[in-house]
Amino acid sequence: MTARRTLSAKAESLRGLLLLPLAMLIGIVAGLWRLVRRARPLGAKARLVMESDGPLLREVDDFAARFENESMFERKGYGTKDFLMVYAPDLIPSVLDIRPRFTNRFFSCPPPFRRVVMESLDGTPIAAEVAARDDVARPGIVVVHGVFGSSGQRIYSDQAIRAFADWGFNVAIIDLRGWSRSATLSKVPMSGGWKEGEDVLAAAKWLLDNTKTSTVGAIGFSLGGASVLLAAAHDRAPELLRSGVLSEAGYVDAREVVGIIGRNPGLLSREHLAYRLFTVSFSEKFRCEGLGRMSITDYFERVSAPYYGVSVEELYDLDSVLNRVDRIRVPALHLHAVDDWVVHVEHAVRLREAAVKAGNRLVGVCIKPRGAHCAFSRVAPAWRDRVAREFFAATSGVRLLEPAVKD
Repeated sequence: MTARRTLSAKAESLRGLLLLPLAMLIGIVAGLWRLVRRARPLGAKARLVMESDGPLLREVDDFAARFENESMFERKGYGTKDFLMVYAPDLIPSVLDIRPRFTNRFFSCPPPFRRVVMESLDGTPIAAEVAARDDVARPGIVVVHGVFGSSGQRIYSDQAIRAFADWGFNVAIIDLRGWSRSATLSKVPMSGGWKEGEDVLAAAKWLLDNTKTSTVGAIGFSLGGASVLLAAAHDRAPELLRSGVLSEAGYVDAREVVGIIGRNPGLLSREHLAYRLFTVSFSEKFRCEGLGRMSITDYFERVSAPYYGVSVEELYDLDSVLNRVDRIRVPALHLHAVDDWVVHVEHAVRLREAAVKAGNRLVGVCIKPRGAHCAFSRVAPAWRDRVAREFFAATSGVRLLEPAVKD
């Protein structure tokens, strides 16, 4: 097997800048197409057959190691290209979501997904889209977006649709506090993962209380990944999230991520494109919220911390997954890529070290060479789907089988 050629930081940065116009064009075309096409309702029956299975997965570290050691059969590419291409189709939705009058009005999951409003554990109203079958009790899953995300964006709604239409799970895909439709329901600010974890738990509770759902898990991306890990460390996780959580590219140290977004890494660095996109987007978001010119660092210090009645140091501590690894009492799987230039792979390495130190085998970390930031679905879609499907089947006590072929 020949070694995979790795681009230098300068070469990858230049290629990313050249690809940016193409990514924007793809985003415009994809967004316009979604505006004019009619979404087809999902089938009444799931594609896969669900059967009761044996013991629940508890040794998540072994599960993660198995997938880390096997081939993904990834497509050709490199981190910056994968990052741009996986997010490109959501360009128009993410731009519209920044502006309250347009947020999540034009894009949604297909029927039978319906829009609901639920209360977080602290009473904050949270918007969500929900789909459930009422024939028998079945597992449920909460899908959680990343920064500048919403339930209507393809990168997240695809996961929700797959869990409902293929796996047969009941599904809630939520808009976290401070984002998308939830931001129009209240002025409650984002917290960086701490309170968002409570939003995840509230969605799990809603599924358990309002649908025929036997047990609930959660899958989150980036900010959503940090949120589901923090939810897994919450006192109510064994009650509400018994099927555990899967974090893709979630951060474990909010202060570090905020610091990266807050400083320019240089034009020819791999991180520059992500830095520029987030800087411009946060600036516009804060302007639309009437906060004026403000950095993300200023936002946590001057808006989030005072609102929640804590110092900014306490806020970052409450946002820290690393400080709570020993409190995780439900299965927690974390996926990360070495070529993630938004949330560096060191977050995954430190999470693994903390889990080993705490002796917590419920926490497993799977690190792969490629996958960029939340782009496993582009780099190795079959592998990525199998990881999530097998994990939640094993933590929910079911097997998902291909239907028998009739002669």
